[in-house]
Amino acid sequence: MEDAEDELPLELKQEVAALYSMSDKALWKVARNHLSVKDARKLRQLNHKQQKYGSTSLAEVELQRLEELGYHYDRHILLRSQAMLLLKERGHDISPLLKAS
Repeated sequence: MEDAEDELPLELKQEVAALYSMSDKALWKVARNHLSVKDARKLRQLNHKQQKYGSTSLAEVELQRLEELGYHYDRHILLRSQAMLLLKERGHDISPLLKAS
């Protein structure tokens, strides 16, 4: 994990580090967090368009939006998975979170 963390932007490194000092209650909140339906739908649409028709099929504003949503999604997955790992290490049963994913 250290090699992967070295590649993270400073902002994300700080967010991940902050998880270690969070209470279990706060970690559960992070672990239960989901990408908004609207953002998930738009991300799927733009990804599908790009895969089906190629990058040149996306307007500049769509490419920017895809990049923003991709970053937001990656951040969400990183923080959520790290929160689940910490909860598991603290002795919590995270299986309900895995079923809900």
